[in-house]
Amino acid sequence: MKKTGIQVLGLGEVLWDMLPEGKRCGGAPANVIYHLEQQGIRSAVVSAVGNDPEGDELLDFLSGKGVNTDFIARNGLPTGKVNVSLNNGIPNYEIAYPAAWDAIPFSETLTSILPGVTAAVFGTLAQRDARSCRTIRSVLAALPDSCWKLFDINLRQNFYDEAMIRDSLALADVLKINDEELPVVARLFGLPGGRDEIVAALMKRWKLRFVILTLGAAGSMLFDGERSSVFPVGKCGKVEDTVGCGDAFLAAWCGAILRGETPEQAMQAGTELAARVAGQKGAMF
Repeated sequence: MKKTGIQVLGLGEVLWDMLPEGKRCGGAPANVIYHLEQQGIRSAVVSAVGNDPEGDELLDFLSGKGVNTDFIARNGLPTGKVNVSLNNGIPNYEIAYPAAWDAIPFSETLTSILPGVTAAVFGTLAQRDARSCRTIRSVLAALPDSCWKLFDINLRQNFYDEAMIRDSLALADVLKINDEELPVVARLFGLPGGRDEIVAALMKRWKLRFVILTLGAAGSMLFDGERSSVFPVGKCGKVEDTVGCGDAFLAAWCGAILRGETPEQAMQAGTELAARVAGQKGAMF
């Protein structure tokens, strides 16, 4: 087992995206970790799959892509599946419940690697069940103070509420959110004003170091508490689908920060990788 040298943890769901052309491995944390591994950054997914053929296949696929699966547990729940429909390349998700990743355990082997972890990525979806929620928050609480904690809010269906988002923001250093999610969060917390005012209020209330706002075809923005910067979308010939683009963006941003690049350089890396993924089918290739 690869018990040492892990730099980044992806905490949460790993599953099969059931796309019109067939199933593909997915789940936001798994997508991020895959792209970090492609950058040569030792990473691992903390999740669970079922004791079923779909779980066997998922682990084999991830291992074949070089993703560390040492911290993906097995249990009696079915391996996660998401039905994905596309409208002009834009995905819509129907997420099965319950799934194996709703019961992620906190293991002793996981505890042993936490002191060396330099970044962790988490979202709301895998916190929909109290079992995985406890594990994710226990991991985040046990990480070193110097560890980057990146909250990719990733609102899906009705699997979130105000308390979940509030508690997650309190654990985060960086918030990644898109232009559809920002108004939802603003309504939940009663934050008035336009986009910049809402982001400023979030940063002040929860002492966030950065907010990354993705704007789809309009590009992205970086907020650091003093100023905001706009970055155009990366060049992409034909868009196949946008599944996993945001995850690729975050992976590239995280990798650049860990290599000592500036936040602005990290944003540029994110836009370029997201564009590459948009030109492919599915999140991993």
